Amino acid sequence: MMVSSRILSRIGAVLSLLGISLLTLWLYQPGIADFWTLDDRAAVVALTDRAAESSDSLRSIFGALAGGPLGRPVSALSFVAQDAVIPISPSGGKAVNLVLHLVCAFLVTLFAYSLFRGGAASWHSMALALLAGAAWLVAPLQVSTVLYVTQRMAILACLFSLVAMLAYLRVRLYALQSKSLVGWTLIGILAMSLAVFSKENAVVVLAIPLALETLWFRSYAGDEEIEQAWCKRVFWVTAVFLLGGLVLCSLYWSSLVAGYANRPFSFSERLITQCYILWDYIAQFYTPEMKRMGVYHDDVTLDWARTRSWIAIVGWSSLIALLALSPLHIAISRVAFCLVFFFICHGIESTVLPLEMYFEHRNYLPSVGLALLIPTIVWLFGRFGSVLVPPLIAVFCVYIVLQVASAGALVRYWSSSQLFTTFQLAGHPTSFRANTDFAYLLATVGGAEEALEYSKKAHFLSSESGADWLVRDAALICISKPSELQPLEAHYPRTITPDQLGAATGIHRLVRLLEDERCDARDFADFFLGLEVDAAQISEVDLSIDMSNLISRLLSVIGKKEAALVYLDTVLSQHPAHIRSRLMRLQYRLEVERYQIAAQDYRELVQLDEQDKMLDSERQTLSLYHEYFRTLNKARAN
Repeated sequence: MMVSSRILSRIGAVLSLLGISLLTLWLYQPGIADFWTLDDRAAVVALTDRAAESSDSLRSIFGALAGGPLGRPVSALSFVAQDAVIPISPSGGKAVNLVLHLVCAFLVTLFAYSLFRGGAASWHSMALALLAGAAWLVAPLQVSTVLYVTQRMAILACLFSLVAMLAYLRVRLYALQSKSLVGWTLIGILAMSLAVFSKENAVVVLAIPLALETLWFRSYAGDEEIEQAWCKRVFWVTAVFLLGGLVLCSLYWSSLVAGYANRPFSFSERLITQCYILWDYIAQFYTPEMKRMGVYHDDVTLDWARTRSWIAIVGWSSLIALLALSPLHIAISRVAFCLVFFFICHGIESTVLPLEMYFEHRNYLPSVGLALLIPTIVWLFGRFGSVLVPPLIAVFCVYIVLQVASAGALVRYWSSSQLFTTFQLAGHPTSFRANTDFAYLLATVGGAEEALEYSKKAHFLSSESGADWLVRDAALICISKPSELQPLEAHYPRTITPDQLGAATGIHRLVRLLEDERCDARDFADFFLGLEVDAAQISEVDLSIDMSNLISRLLSVIGKKEAALVYLDTVLSQHPAHIRSRLMRLQYRLEVERYQIAAQDYRELVQLDEQDKMLDSERQTLSLYHEYFRTLNKARAN
């Protein structure tokens, strides 16, 4: 009977997990929509194009995803692999993220079962594990991570971190039973490496074993001598890891502080704000405030965080009390472990790094600890009598159903770009990004005046320069009313200079509109006279390659070819191997009839092509000039 009941409980667990997975697929289906979010297009499409064009695809993948010192090659490789099977698209990327989300939920369930099975009845431990997996899977806080394609890096980092933690639990069990450790040790090392190369902040998982040993496993009923020796090893490994982190912080401290120069907040402001924000994340996991959820959180400030100070005060006080009381009873220490897990996993992104104040995807791995807290509380009450467990599980099942309903409502707002943008503005009326995107949305439906009003609101909500405001308004007018330039003249200086431009996105959009002849480029010439400067002035501004090339394209499209060439010459004097800049300079020199020097440019580009230093797209662009220069050489020969 015992064997059959164990089999039945496992079958029930599998069916339950399958059922909640199918429910989640149905839940997320409206959100698998065909539109990109924020930097998705720039990051993912550029990456897959680069890998497809490069003759050395693997080398091109390393360093391909911006934002991390290791290049996040595992995450990049996942996009390239997806593109090899089906062409990369927003809906395809979201669908793959959803499948990976389901895999992570399965691993969360296994991790929870591994923790509970030693201290609860068989069916109780499976039910508690399923409760944790389901709570984590359907939490509304996960929606933005799953449907924000580039956050696959957070999903993969979580997936491999969970595998590494499961491997640790097996290694620990084998060590205490004096069995071979080699196999699971290698799996753990491999998984941890893949996690870190998916997203670097996964390295914080190395501190989880110490939390497990001191808070979760402190009353393990095994060989006390072996267990103490094992705990000592874990302590020293964790100590070395933490010491290494402190050494790195001290070595790169000046760089960390310098990173705040381009942020609207200081180092101290970010640290203080994170003390409040971390508890807001916890509140959003358990009792989600739907209207605030999404990807636009640039309206979060220190003043906003202080409005939630009561949550932080209660939270930190409770955590300190739990840690102080944890030696008294295993139940208290296990509740403390769940919260400590959350804070450990926030140890990089929510501390000293000069990152944005608030992002929901930072909770993807840390929220495993929050999901564990629910069944841990059930387990705690079960210590007073197993009869309490079934009704508590029923109560938490009802809670999960409510979470499903909330997540389903939230996913609906991701079903179209128009609905998504409108929802984000409604929840974040003081967000610069939300107002800017809503302005572009209004412009696409012909609402020029309304679009300019939201653009004006966005400007005064931020520290952007008047030049970036002008560029955005020009783009809005191009989109909505090509013949109306009057609004621009009302609140802008007549000219702008290169040092005033800071946002590449706005100028790129305007350049594309002018190149596509959505409006007459000559109407904008007066606004950009200040961009006609000499090489020395350009060098003083220290523009990036992309910004220099964008300004060059802008000057070219408004008929200022000679001024455009000055920017390209300056870029190539500093970065002579930049192929796209060379190709642009070749075109502009031909347009201003500098044929002799253009021919020299062409010969140098041909040599670079022969040395296999071009991407396929660059090679195709160069091929457009082959016939021209062949004809030119024949004419000279005759």
